[in-house]
Amino acid sequence: MEVTLKIDESRIITVAAYVPLLDEEFTVKLDMKQHDPNPDVLKREYEAEMQRFREVKMKAADAEGESAEELVQNVEDSVDAGGQGGCRCGERRPGCGG
Repeated sequence: MEVTLKIDESRIITVAAYVPLLDEEFTVKLDMKQHDPNPDVLKREYEAEMQRFREVKMKAADAEGESAEELVQNVEDSVDAGGQGGCRCGERRPGCGG
C-alpha cells in the first residue's frame, strides 16, 4: 500500500492511498479549519462512502485473496465498533459518535 499526504497553504490535507491488491486509489481531503458539521451532509457522505465500500468489497471478493478479505473485515469491524461509522475519537462534538 502506498499513502501520500499533501498539505497546502490553506491547511487542507489531501490523503491518497493506493491499494495494489485492488488496483484502486482512495483520496480524501481534510479541511483543518474548525467548523460545526452539518448532520445531513455527514449522513450523505457516510452513505456515499458505504456505497464505495460495498463496491470495493465486491472487488476484494473477486480478487479471492485472504489479505483482501481481512482488509474488508477490518473495515466492517471498525464501522460496527463506531456505531454506524461514527467517530471513535472520544471527543464530544455534534455529529460525532465519540
